[in-house]
Amino acid sequence: SKIKREIKYTFVHKIAGVVVFNTDYLIISVFLGITVITSFSSYMMLIQALAFLISAIASPLGAYIGAKLYSDSKEKVIRIISLYNSLFFMLGIFCAYMFYISSSTFVSLWMGKEIVLSQQLVLLLSVNCFVLIARISFDVAKVGLGYMSDIELPLLEAIINIIVSLVLVHYLGLNGIVIGTIVSNIIVVMILKPVFLYKNALKSDNAFIIHELIRSWFFISIFLLSIFFITRAKVIVSNEWLDFFIQVCMSSITPLLLLIMIYSVFDSNVRKFMFVMFKKKYREN
Repeated sequence: SKIKREIKYTFVHKIAGVVVFNTDYLIISVFLGITVITSFSSYMMLIQALAFLISAIASPLGAYIGAKLYSDSKEKVIRIISLYNSLFFMLGIFCAYMFYISSSTFVSLWMGKEIVLSQQLVLLLSVNCFVLIARISFDVAKVGLGYMSDIELPLLEAIINIIVSLVLVHYLGLNGIVIGTIVSNIIVVMILKPVFLYKNALKSDNAFIIHELIRSWFFISIFLLSIFFITRAKVIVSNEWLDFFIQVCMSSITPLLLLIMIYSVFDSNVRKFMFVMFKKKYREN
């Protein structure tokens, strides 16, 4: 039956997810040693905790999409999912940027300077931070639509991750392992997963799918260029917790305002959403 099939597909997704998230630790322990895992896991713990918190908050959105699927037109559902993509991409970009400038100081204050990784490696981990948060919109949409048939994607993600990591670890060390995860994330999570979702679950045409992908990556490019020229992504340096948190708050203002401005100007989904929110707030007052 369909229910049994979807349960089986969900089980495969969960197993493949466990494989993907634990592959890096296994390869590190085999090729680089247990000591490297301590530093790596300290940063990954921050990323996964952040992604878990956001996923927990966003989980009711799946039920909302499911309800809209039966009460509204397919076009309305697609617009809602497209808006979620924009909002979670915004959130992912912001969190990745803040992780890049603050995570090393946080780890240093928490566990000591000897645990801190190079800023080049932190930049690579920031990309994974972005993907883990941006992908939540696709995961929420899949749950709402009841679409779990893309079981080949998590398996492909695991295979790409393992192969690329095993090759690059010999040349780039820990950086190579993280790059392996990035490659699998970009190919599967950020390209193939939305394509499968729009094409198979929502029956969207190719032109719309290509437009959605280009639109998402366009905003990432604009933000990165803007933040580079405005702030040069200055890393936070501090020796005490209070000063660290003050710097984090101060450093978050510019990228947050910049993101809101870029998406408000160029993204019609976010622009309409903000207009509705302001209009609703105005009526309440």
